[in-house]
Amino acid sequence: MQSRTFSFTPPIPSGYRLKLAPQTGNINKENFKDAIVVLNKKDTQYQGIYTGGMSACMAITVLERDAKNNINNLLMIHYGGGINKEGLELLMDFLKDRTLPTGSFREVIITPGNAYTSRTCAYEESIAAFKEHFFAMQRVNLDTFFTQKKYEALAFGQTQFTFVPVRTGSACVTFDGYIGAFYHNMRSQASRINNTDEVTSDPLLDREIEEFKNIQARFNNNKIIGKLISIIETVECSNRDRAQLYFDTRELIYNTQFLESQSEKQKMLSLYRRKIDDHFPLFLGKEMLMTAVCCLIGVGFITALPFLFYQAYQRTNTRLLLKETATIDLPFSNNKV
Repeated sequence: MQSRTFSFTPPIPSGYRLKLAPQTGNINKENFKDAIVVLNKKDTQYQGIYTGGMSACMAITVLERDAKNNINNLLMIHYGGGINKEGLELLMDFLKDRTLPTGSFREVIITPGNAYTSRTCAYEESIAAFKEHFFAMQRVNLDTFFTQKKYEALAFGQTQFTFVPVRTGSACVTFDGYIGAFYHNMRSQASRINNTDEVTSDPLLDREIEEFKNIQARFNNNKIIGKLISIIETVECSNRDRAQLYFDTRELIYNTQFLESQSEKQKMLSLYRRKIDDHFPLFLGKEMLMTAVCCLIGVGFITALPFLFYQAYQRTNTRLLLKETATIDLPFSNNKV
């Protein structure tokens, strides 16, 4: 099973309360339990954890899932100044004292700060360079460290990566499986609760537009994403509703980025269509929007056909769109998990 890299800001709904994983100093066996943040879903008021910014730091998050794949526990440690092999081994020793119910398993998410990513490299190249650097310095292969035979009893599955780009941001994860890094424009309330917790706010238009620019950069200025932005800008609505439309579209992109199943993609696409129909019943460009979305997330042409039969005055623009996108590699069409 390949490792995965989450390179988008996760579309966390408004009102989510996130607990801060504070930056640690020198970690040792005696203070490790105080350094790591542990949340149990049944016993907490929080929906997730975040780091509150990272540069030369690193965060490691462990998800403890039950046999039905539900996340029951979140664990995160924010290593100030980075991590070494000894720090990883302290984490594994800590986990050995935690008993998992039958059928449960763990996933690990590694998040290097923006000091480890390059302004000139593609995101995957930055992560690859980070892993090579870590191996050279610590002689540790992060892709295989957690699944070594000596740690077999800890029931680790996938090793996943996310990262903070060249600007400041936070590693974050939620109980409903949103994984990633907030950029500097994290959607939060103006003030923190007790100077630590964050509560996500409603989508804000300028920040959602910037998130789409991040997505566009992620795919080397993919023309379909530019077309999506142009279409969304034509909707006659308030800034608040436009921001929500951007958010809903970004949510669909995020949730389908690792899906191979056409039927699963189609289910998410249908939910997205329902939101568009409910909130923008008079939007004449919705079929153009759906066509562009189908192309972007890699839904097959046959699946996309219902969205191609629309009114005559839209057909010319649609042909132009399909002509533009015919030679573009679909970013999600060949993802392997």
